[in-house]
Amino acid sequence: MGFGLSGGVIRVTEESKLPKPKEPGVANARYEYYKKGVLDKVRYTDASGKPTWDKHYTDHGNSKLHPEVPHYQKWSDGRLQTKKTPVEQVPEYIR
Repeated sequence: MGFGLSGGVIRVTEESKLPKPKEPGVANARYEYYKKGVLDKVRYTDASGKPTWDKHYTDHGNSKLHPEVPHYQKWSDGRLQTKKTPVEQVPEYIR
């Protein structure tokens, strides 16, 4: 699986099924959230199953706030670190 995705790829159709800081998921996994059959968001988890990165495939209907699609959000210690992470700061395997 390359870069350490020992937990594999998990596809969900409900956003509530994505791992959260207080409700971790499968360790070292890539969660793919499909909204109405279309890939909307990918969430990566660490060895504890907590979120590390989100990759969003839409502008959420707000192109002023999210002019770049896809856009990225970084998590650290269970907290969202920034609303928008510049693409050059995103690890290659996430892009």
